[in-house]
Amino acid sequence: MSPSARTVLLGAVLVAVGCGGGILVLHQSATRIERELLRGEAALARVLGTTERPGGELDFDGIRPFVEHSDRPDVSLGVVYAMEVDRSGKMLRGAINPRLFASIAPQYRRLILEGRDQVLRELAAGKVERAGRIRELAVGGRLKLGFDLARIDREVRSLYMSGGVVLGCFLLVGAALVVLLSRWSAAPLARLARQTNAVVVGEDLHGRIEVTGSGPLAQVARAFDQVRAELADKVDAREMLGPYLGEGVVSRILGEASPLEMPAEERAVTVLALGLRGLSTVESGLAPGEALRMTNEYLAPVIDALVDRAGAVVQLCGPHLVAVWGFPTPNKEPERAAIKAALAARAAARQEGRRQAAIGGMVLDPCVGIASGRAVGGNLGSARRVTYTVSGGAVELAGLIEAQAQPGEILVNEAAFDKIRGVVNGTACAPLMAEGMEEAVPLYRLEG
Repeated sequence: MSPSARTVLLGAVLVAVGCGGGILVLHQSATRIERELLRGEAALARVLGTTERPGGELDFDGIRPFVEHSDRPDVSLGVVYAMEVDRSGKMLRGAINPRLFASIAPQYRRLILEGRDQVLRELAAGKVERAGRIRELAVGGRLKLGFDLARIDREVRSLYMSGGVVLGCFLLVGAALVVLLSRWSAAPLARLARQTNAVVVGEDLHGRIEVTGSGPLAQVARAFDQVRAELADKVDAREMLGPYLGEGVVSRILGEASPLEMPAEERAVTVLALGLRGLSTVESGLAPGEALRMTNEYLAPVIDALVDRAGAVVQLCGPHLVAVWGFPTPNKEPERAAIKAALAARAAARQEGRRQAAIGGMVLDPCVGIASGRAVGGNLGSARRVTYTVSGGAVELAGLIEAQAQPGEILVNEAAFDKIRGVVNGTACAPLMAEGMEEAVPLYRLEG
């Protein structure tokens, strides 16, 4: 074989090797991108699965916007649907993006005509074929998220087309260029993975995800950064407003499009009224500042006991407070929760009393009244000064019962006691007969 032929053959071999190597590297890059996108889906699913309201309730209203916006051109999250399910797998609530769902397959386009609720029910029952089209992730046993698999195919095809252009233009150095391209694209992916993982574990909710450009990776980064910013805003709001409004009220406000127009709701609740008598400046003889300090020392452990047991403190006036179970979020067993909280609050106040006795302070025992009944929860005030409050018969009755209770007593109306009869010991005591009442209200004194 002549030298020129050998040179041509060697060149052809080098070109073939270069092209083969370039295609191999391109395939590895596509596989890596597919793997990173799948990891991003899992990371996003974990983030959404940890958005909870007080009491462990899933904040589904905070998840719904990500489903509704997932088909926007500047977002490539690919969340087709989200479903909250109970332990048996039955769907409790659901949200679907009809445009994104219909774009996945022709049969999906026909199916969505039956209505969103019907589609969600069939998805929950497993009657919709998802193989190769939708990837479903289950989070925490109560949240299911469906992701558009075609999105990954589009990203991979985009990468192959870009790599093919590079290989076609630079056959002799194609492999080297693709290796450089692979390394260039892998670094932002690795950085994005590190930053999204930091968001998932809560280490860095305020750090901006920095990926430049306008390609698919940049779109994913911007979409995830939007999720991060919204989560950071919610966390900041909870931390700043929680001590003033209560976690339940803050969650309700953050879940409303127009918090000032939050509609009033009436439902069955259990209300606890608690008072520490003898702490006013007239009764105690203490200076105002000293009376305030003493009040806070008693109320701190009392409020902790109520809030830790899902109570929402809706009124706080000096040594008197009102807590409610059933607002702003429903409670399946408000009577049981309120009574357990009352016993814990009394124990906490008595523990503080023992500490005060040791340092020469005032020893106080709380007076507690509990009533189950109907109440209304909603905004009170105007756009310039508004507060969330609960009012109605149950609130007024709890206050009257608390006024009749002696220090250390927990008095409960019959409607509340009937729900825990046999679980907590109690004895009948003098009924409540206040001015304006047509008949007496039977009361029970809790033991223990």
